[in-house]
Amino acid sequence: MLESSVVQARIEPDLKVQGEAILHSVGLSTATAITLFFTQLVNQRSFPIELKAPNAETQAAFAEGREPGNLATYRSVQEVFDENWV
Repeated sequence: MLESSVVQARIEPDLKVQGEAILHSVGLSTATAITLFFTQLVNQRSFPIELKAPNAETQAAFAEGREPGNLATYRSVQEVFDENWV
């Protein structure tokens, strides 16, 4: 067996649960995702994820979506298409 080191990080519990659910849905464990991240970090010799701050238009859309009553709800995908693609 290969040697290994332990990596510990403190993150919000809800963020951990949500992140692990996404990882597991694509067949990855948290350890594998961290290993992939570190591998790319070393191979690229730079941060392997592009970080972007949302522009003013995107920030305004986020704020609008947080307002009560501004988001549409649908009972089915067909209902979305019927309303928006006709």
